[in-house]
Amino acid sequence: MIGIDIVKVSRFQDLIDRRGLDFAQKMLNTSSNDVDSLAAIFAAKEALGKALKTGINRDILKNAKLIREPSGAPTIYYNKKLYELSISHDAGIAVAVVSGSGRYEMDEKIQSLIKSRDQYGNKSSFGRLAIVAGSKKMTGAAALSANAAMRTGVGYTYLYVPEELISIMQLKTTEVIVDDIKNFYEDIKLNAIAIGPGIGYDRDREMINIFNICNKNNIPILVDADGFYYLKKYNLKANIITPHEMEAARLLDEDISFIKANREQSAIKLSKKYNVITLLKGKDSIITDGKEVFINQTGNSGLASAGTGDVLSGIISSLLAQGYDAIDAARLGSYIHGRAAEIYAEEKSEHSLIASDIIDYMGYIF
Repeated sequence: MIGIDIVKVSRFQDLIDRRGLDFAQKMLNTSSNDVDSLAAIFAAKEALGKALKTGINRDILKNAKLIREPSGAPTIYYNKKLYELSISHDAGIAVAVVSGSGRYEMDEKIQSLIKSRDQYGNKSSFGRLAIVAGSKKMTGAAALSANAAMRTGVGYTYLYVPEELISIMQLKTTEVIVDDIKNFYEDIKLNAIAIGPGIGYDRDREMINIFNICNKNNIPILVDADGFYYLKKYNLKANIITPHEMEAARLLDEDISFIKANREQSAIKLSKKYNVITLLKGKDSIITDGKEVFINQTGNSGLASAGTGDVLSGIISSLLAQGYDAIDAARLGSYIHGRAAEIYAEEKSEHSLIASDIIDYMGYIF
C-alpha cells in the first residue's frame, strides 16, 4: 500500500495570496508559515489518502499529523496509526511518499523497554526458550504459548509435551521444536523456560526434575496455570508467576473474595511469599516485585476467553529468553497482550476475540 503525491509550491503561494495564510494553516491544521513546508504537508496528506485508497478528505486534512520518531525518521500519524513517510521539497516542487500498512502507536514508557534487534544476529542471538505444557485434553494451551513466544521474537522455542502429543503438536506449531517431556536434560542450552499451561497434575517427578535443573543452571522460570500446583506443593523456586484471581487465592490460602477486594495487596504478598515477580491478571493487571507496583491498563473484555493466559505466558517467557529483566518482561508482555486485544477490537469486536487473534495482531505493535 503506497501513496505518492507531487505539489507545485507556487500553488500554495497562490492559495495564500488569495485566501490568506490563516486559511492554509487552518486547512492543514498546522502552525507552519513556510510555503515550502505547507506544500510538503499537503503532499504528505494527499499521499496518505492515496495509500489508504480513500483520497484526501477533511478528516485527513484535519487529523493527520506529521511527526518525527526518536530516530529522526519522519512519519505521519492518523487514526491511531503511524505510517512511514518520505518527504522533500526542492526547486519549487514538494513530493511525498507514504508506505506501509501502518502500525499502532505504543505508550512511550513501554516502548522504551523494547530492545533493538541486532541486524547481524542469528537465531541463537535472540534466545532459546523451553515451554513445558500440554496434556491430552489441553493441547491448545501448549500450542498457543509456543506460537505466541515465536511471534514475540525469540530465536528458538522448544516445546516439551507428553509423548502422545508430539505428533499433533508438530502440526499445531510449525516453527517450534517439539520433544517428549521426558527428554528434558541438563545439557540443554536455554535462556528461559515457561512451565504449566495445560500440563495437568500428574507430572510430579518430571516437574521437580525440571525446576531443579533450571534452578541449578540459573535459567529464569515463568510459572503459570497448572504449574502453580507444583510450585506450591514442593516449595519450588521461580522468577515470574502469572496467576488469575482464583489461582492467587490458592497460592495464598485465601478466599477469592479477599483477592478481589485486595488485588494490589495480594500481588505484593505473592511476590514476598514466593520471592518472584507477580503478574496478577485481570482488568488493570498488577505487576510487582513486592516493592514497586505497576498497573497495566491495556486490554478489554475479549481477554476473558480460554487460552489468552497461555498466550501471555508465551509472550513474557519469550522476552525473558531474549534477555529482558523479569520485571520488564512482565510489564512489556502484559502491555503487548492487552494492546493486541484492543487493536483487534478496534478493527473487529471484543465479542469475537479468541486467544489466537492476539498472536496474529501482535505484529501491529512491534
